[in-house]
Amino acid sequence: MTLYILVKSNRVVGVYEDFGEAVKAIAESGGGEIYKAELIAKLTEEEAQSLRDLMVSLPIEPVEAPISKKRRTDKVLVVDRDIDEGIAKEIASKHPDLLVYKLVEPGRGKVASNNMIYESVESNIDTSRILEDLARRSTTVYFITGDKKVYTHASAIRGIRAYYVNPTRYSSRSELVNAILEHIT
Repeated sequence: MTLYILVKSNRVVGVYEDFGEAVKAIAESGGGEIYKAELIAKLTEEEAQSLRDLMVSLPIEPVEAPISKKRRTDKVLVVDRDIDEGIAKEIASKHPDLLVYKLVEPGRGKVASNNMIYESVESNIDTSRILEDLARRSTTVYFITGDKKVYTHASAIRGIRAYYVNPTRYSSRSELVNAILEHIT
């Protein structure tokens, strides 16, 4: 049997067997919540006593919790919006043990690919929020940016190893990648 329970201000206002009656009652009472309740088990006194006796007589053996294959976040590299995506991909491919976050403009959202995660940020405040969150969850967080203002702010966040790199200073992409890798390896 299904029952519909009308609750308003955390108090049960009524119990109805018909959903239509519950809807009518919620409309008349000026709002609230309707919960659907179904009978899951029904035991006689004798059946309940037998179940209690059985539960008491069963030996309880410890069970090992399954080990989840959680992604290790010992080392995380966060690559700011102003650094080319190809550079982040190249670093991620050279270091599969490194979790790489590439910060991107709004609209891309969160997408994961192997050891690379794209994180959408609208402002420097979003960047700081992500860095602070990662610093709480990871052993080592490296942050690479080409923006001096962002670098200054990120350097003040506890647990963040921030590095400023000026992409125009390097003659090739591989030279820039090697410079970044020198900071994080």
